[in-house]
Amino acid sequence: MKKVLVGLLVAAAAVFTACGDDDSSSAPESTYSCNVDLDLGVLGNIHICAESFDQAKIESACGKANEMAKALESIENAGTLGSACPGGAKKVCEGKLSGVPYTAYFYEEDSAEESCDDLLAGVDGFGF
Repeated sequence: MKKVLVGLLVAAAAVFTACGDDDSSSAPESTYSCNVDLDLGVLGNIHICAESFDQAKIESACGKANEMAKALESIENAGTLGSACPGGAKKVCEGKLSGVPYTAYFYEEDSAEESCDDLLAGVDGFGF
């Protein structure tokens, strides 16, 4: 169950990179982040953060992560917008979808043992 939730939240966090036009010619001026931190009780904690220079997509991803957390676990405001992800990540993965680069930070101990391909595998499966 926890891996399914992680996959859903990673997909939500990465969806911001899947839409829109590729504007790779302009240098990013700011970084925007969505930090998702869920306490699932006996299933443990899920803590994932995504950063990108695309503010609208980060805001959309955070909204979707909040909707999923509320629907799946009745948790309000699981995702928090910011300008950077917190330190202390166990695994950092770089990705690019639809020409937009992003960085995903994973904070759980079991994430450190997973490959980035495995951690981000759910993103492609959602068709974003």
